[in-house]
Amino acid sequence: MKIPAIGLAAAALLASGLHQPLSAQIAPQGPHELCRELVRSLEDGAVLGVKRCWTVRFVVEQGDLRMDGEQSSVAVDAPPALTALARLEEKRVETGMFPLVMSPDGLIQPSAGQKNGGTLLEMQEAAAAIITALEPDPAAADAMHSFVAQVAAASAEHLGRIPRDLLYPVPPQGPETIAITLPDGSAGSVTIEQSATAHPETGLLQTARRSVVTRAGLTTSESVETWVLTPTG
Repeated sequence: MKIPAIGLAAAALLASGLHQPLSAQIAPQGPHELCRELVRSLEDGAVLGVKRCWTVRFVVEQGDLRMDGEQSSVAVDAPPALTALARLEEKRVETGMFPLVMSPDGLIQPSAGQKNGGTLLEMQEAAAAIITALEPDPAAADAMHSFVAQVAAASAEHLGRIPRDLLYPVPPQGPETIAITLPDGSAGSVTIEQSATAHPETGLLQTARRSVVTRAGLTTSESVETWVLTPTG
């Protein structure tokens, strides 16, 4: 499959607001920066934020469009009780996400890095082991374990995977609410809402936002994931 230049057919698809398969075959030139920021509200009203960025390049190989990348920065904003975990997360290098290979319609192929590597703060078993090794005082240990349990329960399923249309976003269909049954048998819900902006000529990602609001009884928590792709060359 050769990489075509954008023409009238692609322009018509762009104008229609539909997913544009031809635009995905045009390799963007030069390096870009891809950043993912994840902000979570905690039970006590505190907020945790993790922002990780990669230097990425688009590569055409045997007709396939691929994104390669390497981590360039990470920053963690955490309440004092989670400082030790935050420092460990800042030192961690995420290597499991790339390469991302796109199908002819611009969707990320499921077998090529679709699952996000997550963070130490999102991985319950690993984080629990780290907490034990740190030997914090009881109050700090309780805060860490409570946070890790919240993260694992609230968003592992909904924010654990890279959206297949991340790099060439499809117009969202509106919020989706999923009913859930809590461990005590009571009812709860998870509401997922997505939005994105794309380059008007190529359809390439500029920004994407996905929020997950979990309601359980009188408690409401929100996780917001934001992706930004910026040319740097």
